[in-house]
Amino acid sequence: MVTNGRLDMPTDLPIFWSANYHPEWDETPEAYLQARIVAPTRSRRLGRYSDSQRERKGYIGVYHQAGYQESKGRTRFFLSLFAHGQTLGLRSYTTMNDLLAVLAAFHAQDEQAREQ
Repeated sequence: MVTNGRLDMPTDLPIFWSANYHPEWDETPEAYLQARIVAPTRSRRLGRYSDSQRERKGYIGVYHQAGYQESKGRTRFFLSLFAHGQTLGLRSYTTMNDLLAVLAAFHAQDEQAREQ
């Protein structure tokens, strides 16, 4: 299945994407740094997952982490998740597909709980 240019990603995830999001860079977060969408040692929000009926939300973004000594640092995607006003976690991912797979599992887990 191909949806929104991604393989095997569900279409029903309630995500509002920012104009700064570029799906063609899903495998290369460094492109956001090169295009100056994210500045060195900064982050930029790319999307918001929102399911108000279940009081859940999440932020999708990209960040650059400074390197040590002569290293240029690294750029990664991040996902932060919240439920009922509580922070559930913040993790980083090397590709957007990895991030969206985790978000899809989070969304499906909640769906399964509602069906029981």
